[in-house]
Amino acid sequence: MKIQGKYLLIPLLLLCTLPALSALLCFAAVPASAATLVVAESGGDYRNIQEAIDNASPGDTIEVKPGTYPDTVTVYYPLTLAGSPESEGNGEDSRSEEGSRTGDEGVIEKECIIGEKGTPIALYVSSGDVVLRDLSFRGNFSGVFLNSSDGSLIEGCNFKDSETALRILDSSECIVQDCEFLAGHTGIELENSNSTMVRESKISAPAAGIVAKASRNVLITGNRLENCELGIAATGLQNSRIEENNLSSLMAGIVFIASENCEVENNPTEGVTQYLQFFTSQACRVETETLIGGPGPDPYYFAADIFSETLYSCGEYSVTGHDYALLYHPYAAPESSGYRQFGEACNISFINVSETAAGFAVLTAEISDSELEGYDPETFGFYSVDEKPTLISLTDTENGTIYAEAVVKGPGAGHYALMARESSSQWIILLALLIGIVLVGAFAMSRKKKE
Repeated sequence: MKIQGKYLLIPLLLLCTLPALSALLCFAAVPASAATLVVAESGGDYRNIQEAIDNASPGDTIEVKPGTYPDTVTVYYPLTLAGSPESEGNGEDSRSEEGSRTGDEGVIEKECIIGEKGTPIALYVSSGDVVLRDLSFRGNFSGVFLNSSDGSLIEGCNFKDSETALRILDSSECIVQDCEFLAGHTGIELENSNSTMVRESKISAPAAGIVAKASRNVLITGNRLENCELGIAATGLQNSRIEENNLSSLMAGIVFIASENCEVENNPTEGVTQYLQFFTSQACRVETETLIGGPGPDPYYFAADIFSETLYSCGEYSVTGHDYALLYHPYAAPESSGYRQFGEACNISFINVSETAAGFAVLTAEISDSELEGYDPETFGFYSVDEKPTLISLTDTENGTIYAEAVVKGPGAGHYALMARESSSQWIILLALLIGIVLVGAFAMSRKKKE
């Protein structure tokens, strides 16, 4: 019994002390209030950003006053690093000097600069949940390098004078927004960084604006990419979306290599030689209302598909296939021809990449029979319009919907339009009306002669 009592005593003591222990643990788990440390060239808590980080606690905010802080900075726990640019009045007709930039409405802002020419990496981050806001970065190799930095945010920052302005590696759910990049080679490079979002930023770089590698669920939206050889390069990207980006003065807009299930929609172009290219990519989709690019080189190539299976939804019809190029063709059915055209005509040419199989393209469309009132449903489909319009597609009708499909095979090129022709009954009625008019006129003339 005594032995049993000894064993019973331990749980009884634990039960008695558990509430007190729980309260103690809960009290210990509550973090101290986040502090704000000020870094300034003079008059702050610290003059050196790294020293402020080393003396801060997780969750603190470090406010950086205007100035240049040339040393490399390393962030190794969650915190907010925020600049506080100072305005210097209206800067219209003024030239921004190093350490300042022209903000909204021409106001000159004194910048908070981390790094300088000669600094390999201005800021290195090895922790998640880090916020970088309203800062400027200078570094020979990189302005900012996020490494294993899940859930970090970069907002309102300026990048300049770096080969690769921003590198994101092994970091998921990061957001880059409202930033400006002027890089020596590449604006943003992200790799193995799932669910990354890049939005509402301006990017200019001689080689590539954004390079995305081996990542899933990436969203690139609302950015302006200009003066690049290549706007966006995606290699091994999966289940990602690129939309609403303005592409200007580029050789190539967006290139996919070995990517899957990616979507592209509504990226306006100006001065772009070729909008899209897919290479060894599968199940990608492109939504567009027009094959016409903005002002720029002529011809403007819309897309090229090589060893890929991309679905292009071009307003009224869709195109898919292998090893072909797709671009706009300025054909319009004459009003007097009796044809009604749906959407733009296209030019399809084939790319000789295989000695064993020629390229091909499949054009598909569907329409409700109610939308073809006055037109012969059997004439709805794809026409070759190189010379006289020639119907090349097969049609099928099911539950009031008419489906058309045409298969175009290489190696030659051709021009195609989706059209339908007025029904023959209408032509008969028109012909009868004309004959009636002629007969009435002839009868009237004969009566005059008799009189």
